Amino acid sequence: MSDRRDLEIGETPLQSEHPAGNHIVIQHGPRLFSVYAHMQQGSAIVAVGDWVQRGQVIGRVGNSGNTTQPHLHVHFTDAWPALRDPAGSYFVSQGVPALFWGVQVLRDGNVFKLNGSTPLEFDIIVSPNDAP
Repeated sequence: MSDRRDLEIGETPLQSEHPAGNHIVIQHGPRLFSVYAHMQQGSAIVAVGDWVQRGQVIGRVGNSGNTTQPHLHVHFTDAWPALRDPAGSYFVSQGVPALFWGVQVLRDGNVFKLNGSTPLEFDIIVSPNDAP
C-alpha cells in the first residue's frame, strides 16, 4: 500500500486510516514476515511478488497511518493473511522477536552495540557516524 497521504507532524490520524499507513510486507519464509510501516506516500520501490535482497532500498520513511511523527516502524510477525480489510492482518498474527547483530543503539545518551539481542523500547538505532 503506497497511496496514503503523509500527515503533518502532530496531526491526529483519522480512524479510517490503515494503522500502518503506506507499508510493505516481505515474506521471508512460511511463517515469517517483516512489516515496514508509516512510509512516505508513493515511495514504495517494490511491488507485490518482487524478490528483494539484503540492503536493497524498498521505500522511504514517511508519516502515514496511525502516527504523529515521521519514523519507520519495523516488526516481524508469524502471519500476514490477505484479508478484505488489510488492517485485520495485525490482529490475527503474532509478533516475532527480532535479533540484531553489529547494530549500534543510542540508549540514555550512551551508545551500545547489539549482538544477538533485541533493541529496547526507546532505543534509537544509529550509524557509527551519528553516534555522539
